[in-house]
Amino acid sequence: MTTSLKLSGLDHSTTTNPMFTLINTTCPYAKWVQTARKLCPDPNKYHCLNDEFGRPGWLCADPIWVEGGRCPEFNTIAKKLDTVSCEGENCPDTVFQSSFVHLYLSCRGEGVEKTTSSNFDLTTEAVPLDSPASIGITVGIIAGVVLIAIAVVALCHLLRRRRQNKKDSEAGLAMLATPEPNDGRSYSRAQRALRTERFVVITGIQGSGKTFLAKRLCNEWFQEEKCIWITDPQHFQILLDFNSVFVLDDLFHELQSEDQVREMKANIDKLYENVVVKRNGKIILTVTSLILRRLVSVFEERKYKNIIDLDELSKEDREDILQFHTKLNKMLDDTSKIDDTSKSQNSSTVIRDTDFQRMIEYNSEGTFDYLVEKRGMGYSAAMALCCMFNTDNQKEFDAKCGRYVKSPVAWLRQDLKEMFNENNIERKREAIALSLLALHGGQFKLSDLNTALMDKLMELENVKHEEEGFLIQAFNNQKRKYVYENDGVYSFQVPVVMKFLFRIICERHTELLEFCEKDLCKRRVCFSSLFPTDIKGDYAKSFVSLSYMKMLEIDDWFSKENLAS
Repeated sequence: MTTSLKLSGLDHSTTTNPMFTLINTTCPYAKWVQTARKLCPDPNKYHCLNDEFGRPGWLCADPIWVEGGRCPEFNTIAKKLDTVSCEGENCPDTVFQSSFVHLYLSCRGEGVEKTTSSNFDLTTEAVPLDSPASIGITVGIIAGVVLIAIAVVALCHLLRRRRQNKKDSEAGLAMLATPEPNDGRSYSRAQRALRTERFVVITGIQGSGKTFLAKRLCNEWFQEEKCIWITDPQHFQILLDFNSVFVLDDLFHELQSEDQVREMKANIDKLYENVVVKRNGKIILTVTSLILRRLVSVFEERKYKNIIDLDELSKEDREDILQFHTKLNKMLDDTSKIDDTSKSQNSSTVIRDTDFQRMIEYNSEGTFDYLVEKRGMGYSAAMALCCMFNTDNQKEFDAKCGRYVKSPVAWLRQDLKEMFNENNIERKREAIALSLLALHGGQFKLSDLNTALMDKLMELENVKHEEEGFLIQAFNNQKRKYVYENDGVYSFQVPVVMKFLFRIICERHTELLEFCEKDLCKRRVCFSSLFPTDIKGDYAKSFVSLSYMKMLEIDDWFSKENLAS
């Protein structure tokens, strides 16, 4: 008589419990988003990570917060997510959510292609179950299977480690188009911050490229998600689709009082609760450096420490910015072969390699005060203005570009003022067109033109009144340098130009302030006695500081609004 003893091998496609599903391959790092959408009703709850035995698996669960220097894992005994100490060179250095485990190389689950032993029968002669022989056979079989299983797992683990290390050393694994952790460029750091925290603060002085970076993130990275721009406090009152990327741009400005800043921040905190905490979307917030530095106590929460500071650019950042503007303006470098074809397709201006490298290496002497007082605008705006001075006169370009790098505000103001002082009537009309654009806040359609403002300006500048057509011609003449046009909407190519031109035209004719929008005046005009002390040097040349009596001469509105603030 014989009896059959059936043993089953481990099947890695089944779950150890209803939540955690073991897999027999590595986690799908190259197709994380697609896999998350396929396996979880809410893709943001998708996890693929190891359990406490080092076995990879996936589950759909609410993420937990993981401290820096630790990695998430699934505890099969407690049936919940837990954390363990991270080992390796690419461990997380900040708090992150467990569902973003794939962004940290040292925390990635390194699954092995485990082999599954097929079911088999061991047939022996029947012996009494309580006999020593029967017990010995059973114990021997179990011990043998256990030893074989341990040997197989150890061998597979060794082979897996070798294979994984080879892959990582050659090319690394795809990270959903997210740059590697050692990529220190502002754009890459902003991407990682939005991946892990869903909230990032982009800060910098005027002209540092805050809005430009936010637009780049929206246009290049959030291709499948819509960006909602909020540039007016009233937009917070509108019923919003929270499952979006919100860009909160230009809500803070340098002349705001502390109470105004706190009120604005309260609106942002409410939006944060609905969007980030409830995992409905992401938020990009731009804030001028002066507000963050002036009111440190207002922005104490941890989320406001997740900062991309454009006042402290890396060398790679500066190189990217300079390359962008040279290509945008179709400039040649001194290694390019200049022939008739290249002249027809590019500017005739050549930027020498020595100048290119000097601009990249340029350092603002490492102090924020120096940046505010001596430069007055960010690196991005200075390089943009430098590269826009395309001219057939190479010596003139070399001289102007070098000066723009060192003292951009001085040379911008000089160039704008020269337009008013020239006897050339065409240049004078261009100055009036640019002034109208600045006095309208830096953007407008001809159909929205304040004709009373235009008439007053032309009268003050002693220029003969023309039909609207002269404005179109004047803007077209300035397209290569200062003006950008899109579907009939005119704006400044470099927004910071508006601020300095606004100051220049108001210095010439203070009475024009009476025609300006009140919100624009709140941002650019202030009582001398209330002017913030941290706005100084060249930075202050983008604001209008007036005495109380002078404001009363212009409009009764100034006294009420500014005294209240």
